[in-house]
Amino acid sequence: MKKIVFIIASCFSIAAHAQNILPVYDQQQYGFEIRPANLNLEAEKNLCELNELVNVNIHMIIADKENAVPYVFSYKFRDPADAPWKVEGFKILTGGAKIISTDGGTAQLQMPAGMPKEKAVTVQVTLNPVARGYQQVQLFTTIYLEDNENVFFFNCPYLHIIDEKYVIKNNGGAFTNPDASAKKAIDKNISPAKQKAGNYATKAIGAEVTASQAGFDLSLLTSNAKAMYMPNEDITTLLLNGDAVEMVAGVKSDAKRMYNIVLSFPGKAAGVFKIKSNKKITAAITFPKILPGYACSCTDDPDAQDGHQPPTCMGGTITITKYDGKIIEGTVNAQLESSDPSVNPPVTFYGKLNGKFKVRVAN
Repeated sequence: MKKIVFIIASCFSIAAHAQNILPVYDQQQYGFEIRPANLNLEAEKNLCELNELVNVNIHMIIADKENAVPYVFSYKFRDPADAPWKVEGFKILTGGAKIISTDGGTAQLQMPAGMPKEKAVTVQVTLNPVARGYQQVQLFTTIYLEDNENVFFFNCPYLHIIDEKYVIKNNGGAFTNPDASAKKAIDKNISPAKQKAGNYATKAIGAEVTASQAGFDLSLLTSNAKAMYMPNEDITTLLLNGDAVEMVAGVKSDAKRMYNIVLSFPGKAAGVFKIKSNKKITAAITFPKILPGYACSCTDDPDAQDGHQPPTCMGGTITITKYDGKIIEGTVNAQLESSDPSVNPPVTFYGKLNGKFKVRVAN
């Protein structure tokens, strides 16, 4: 068995010498074989949003002859001439996706901007034989499509969060007929929202918001997906929260985990806002039951003169495509950082947040 693993590692350039790479897999000598039925085309996610980028990969299954234990590897060779099949090309059969790039047995696809009638994308790849005794192979995979208004993807290995997908559906708010008795409930709702946003995002929110301020829609203030404009700080802040984990690493999930997403930017107009270029531009996600009081976030104040040390996050962008005073639409792509104070010394860790949103403005 060790010999088999070593030979496979050779195929993938893991500390191996060229003479160990086999142009043809010999079942009798090495105890495993590759047949056309042992090749698969797999998408990293089989349930995707419109416009989302997705990688598809050719996988090969190598079976040990003695105990029939299968091994799955990407179809990638140190020297393409050693491969039993040559990858001739990827093709979109249905759904209208685009092939952005290809690299051997991997292709990056962009899902369509509009929902096709099939509500799915079908991808094909053709492999032509190089070694004698092999036949042409055509592989297929299907990617199903969704179109959610508020959907986010977060990846943070330190927190054991691997490519999770969150779909936030507006709950409509707690108040449909606001009256004076709602003031305490509104105040109680806003304060925890600020706290959950974490250190950086809390500063970005700025002024206190209470129901006594004119022009606020109480039902929106108590909803789980909303935006607020703070005139004294000239900041627009988006607050979204939920507890459903839609997918984990591309696989449908029924898991539950509380999360809060806070985005802020200056002004009240559409535009592209670069995180770390202005202290009012922030992105954060918090998990109250994992790290109470702390946020995975990114912000900076480039004009600070007090020896301020900026966070080590890599920044990103918040893109607002629509801001008409009632609705805000856009996307976020941010590289976040945080610190775990439960260990000594504290550990800094990183995460990536991206997604799209469409929320109503509460004022």
